[in-house]
Amino acid sequence: MKTAHGQTETTPDPEPASELLDIVRSLFAELHRQTGHDRHITLDSSLDQELGFDSLARVELILRIQRAFGIDLPQDMLSRAETPATCSRPSRRGSADRYVRRRDRP
Repeated sequence: MKTAHGQTETTPDPEPASELLDIVRSLFAELHRQTGHDRHITLDSSLDQELGFDSLARVELILRIQRAFGIDLPQDMLSRAETPATCSRPSRRGSADRYVRRRDRP
């Protein structure tokens, strides 16, 4: 399925995707209390254009994702994440092992 921006819609596992969307929606609601928070948010919503997440909001989003899933995301995630979906998948240059589960570390 195509998004409004002509991108192919991402469909990761339903349970983690649902939890990820809950995190994004919660942060969006906190940031937009004054203007209302009835926006339809998907995995392919643009973090800056559609959701209005500035650099501090992105930092908070990354921290919440790391906390919720017990993972460490790559440092470049802050700059390259364009949508909630890109926050949940490995870098194209790297592989899934770049995500280090905290509980698996020595």
